[in-house]
Amino acid sequence: MDAVTNTVAISCVIAVVLCAWQLVNILWVRPKKLEMHLRNQGFKGNKYRLLYGDMKELSMMFQESRSKPISLDDDDGVLARVTAFSLHSLQKHVHTLVSCKSNNMLCSSLQSLQSYSSHHC
Repeated sequence: MDAVTNTVAISCVIAVVLCAWQLVNILWVRPKKLEMHLRNQGFKGNKYRLLYGDMKELSMMFQESRSKPISLDDDDGVLARVTAFSLHSLQKHVHTLVSCKSNNMLCSSLQSLQSYSSHHC
């Protein structure tokens, strides 16, 4: 009977270790590998942060945009207020994306977004 309990205990420990490794792999190893590969290809961006990501920066930009008055006559002001984080990300990272040549439609869309964000923000 003692051998059976030892086998069950060892099996449970192995199962827990495998589950823990899967969790670490999904939450940390894969995102860090992807970040490394993207940086090697020339993409720049924020570092991977476990659990909260860019939420702190997003909430700060949202609070800042809500603290300023908005004019309903100005469509660009509404867009900048509603999508402040997206516009900031476009301004910060679009130069890398515009350099792509694989999809002309995507590149032209990104170039028009870049020109919009540089003129209106």
